[in-house]
Amino acid sequence: MKANEFSVGKKKYELHYVKGSVIDIQKTNTNNRLSEKIFINQENGEEYIAELYNWDIACRQGHSILLIWVVEPDKDGGPYVVFKNISTNNITIQKQIIENLSQNSLINAMGCKMQTLIFLLIGLIGGGIGASQEINLGLTLVLPLVLYIIYLKTKSASSNKEKKTLEKKVNELIEQVGQ
Repeated sequence: MKANEFSVGKKKYELHYVKGSVIDIQKTNTNNRLSEKIFINQENGEEYIAELYNWDIACRQGHSILLIWVVEPDKDGGPYVVFKNISTNNITIQKQIIENLSQNSLINAMGCKMQTLIFLLIGLIGGGIGASQEINLGLTLVLPLVLYIIYLKTKSASSNKEKKTLEKKVNELIEQVGQ
């Protein structure tokens, strides 16, 4: 069930959840990868099957549970980030997944490469304007480095803001529907 939609800067997220009672749980461990398939009878009577990898959650048939996942724009699904066993009041939050979502690795990697090229071009252009070779060399080497450091600090602050907002929204949803 879709719970809410929110934005952090230009990036949009949706939180989804399923709440119900466990009908069955199947655990398998293959090549040190734990797979847990949980069959859930939702409150609306429909059955939902969740497959979790490397969570090692504690639940059994009849337990009431809440499962939350995050969906990014233009995607059909997303990773599970919260498993709450309402019967035992045990909550597992995958903070690493939330952090990975907020960093958006591919875009950051491509952005860093692009920014580096831009900063080098600025340095080369700036270096061609100076009066002496020493100044040209200094501008060519130092200016891109300074601009790159500023860029990285700005990106880090942006990722941290996304992470905190995601965590806040997830915690609000747990409070709202996790009873």
